[in-house]
Amino acid sequence: MTEQKNKNFFCIEPYKNISSNTEGHWKACCISNNNSIRYHNMTVDSTKVLDFYNSDFMNKLRHDQKNGIMSDIVTSNCEKCLRDEELNRNSRRINQNKKYSNVNLLKVELDSIKIKHIGNLCNAKCITCYPLASSLFAQESKELGEYSGEIILKETPTDTYLEGLKEAVPYIGSFRFSGGEPVVNKLTWEFIEWLVKEDATDIQLTFTTNGKVKFKPKQEVLLSKFKKIKLAVSLDGYGEKNFQIRFPINYNTVIENIKSYSSITDHINIITTVSNLNVGYLDELGYDLKKHFNYPWSYNNYVTKPNIFNPNNLPNQIKQNYIKSSNIAKNILSLQKDFDIQDFYNMLNFVVKRDKIRGTNIFNILPEFKKFYKDG
Repeated sequence: MTEQKNKNFFCIEPYKNISSNTEGHWKACCISNNNSIRYHNMTVDSTKVLDFYNSDFMNKLRHDQKNGIMSDIVTSNCEKCLRDEELNRNSRRINQNKKYSNVNLLKVELDSIKIKHIGNLCNAKCITCYPLASSLFAQESKELGEYSGEIILKETPTDTYLEGLKEAVPYIGSFRFSGGEPVVNKLTWEFIEWLVKEDATDIQLTFTTNGKVKFKPKQEVLLSKFKKIKLAVSLDGYGEKNFQIRFPINYNTVIENIKSYSSITDHINIITTVSNLNVGYLDELGYDLKKHFNYPWSYNNYVTKPNIFNPNNLPNQIKQNYIKSSNIAKNILSLQKDFDIQDFYNMLNFVVKRDKIRGTNIFNILPEFKKFYKDG
């Protein structure tokens, strides 16, 4: 079978950012499809990060992307960006290519590596999340009979993993902490203390946080030892919408906590994950954020799995109203995209099921959804 070609599908990510999934498999970037791991058997416990970077898998992926060869390894690894670009969205690939437009591809110079072993310990259960990324969501899903796995996922880092990270320090710009919620996870701070002990502090630490808590004074002291701290704060809606989506996080609490983060760093980004629960109301969020901060705000990450929360998974009547009332929605939503009403019904049932045990009510927040709800 002849492989298709797309000369415009070069991506900088396999040169700059390396990640891993919750199970510990190395990935070419943070949004690489988990199915791509079938092309290699490398995990953080057994393969050092630079060995993965220089592996046959990564070299094949880079070669095919650079030459516009849409091989199985490319289409599997890059599924999310392919889908976003099919819908004329700015994918991570497009944004990152712009960001690193002058990079020397022959030089090993990684921007960041995600720290995996801290696991999924979390202090929230965001409605669009999943058990492997939140211990509270895992607990709730188990109580509802939807999940049978472990509640809290964590691992003791192996010598191979730690040695590999230490070796990589001269070649990378940042270690990234996500989760779960890394700020409340003691494993995060044990690892940071290990970095200090190993004199590996000439590096940036990047946290993805839901903003529910402040940093403790002793944590701030520890962070002050590093070259640079960067925070990406997740905020998905103005007022009660954030409480509904990122349950049970209070919007005003996040705003006040972001203000407190200025004592740690000026490098703060506010990140919104776009779903069909907030796509029509991003303008009001942006307006309020401007009243409080001059920090960058981005909304380029779209929920695509589970598809029930895909921002385009909306009846056209609702889409049309959002497009009329929201400049941001106008640039995201597509009236031409195929729409399966059953997916929307499934989303409503999924949310209402959780409303009953959380004490929330989606129809108070999004009354336009009410007439589409079919009980059960």
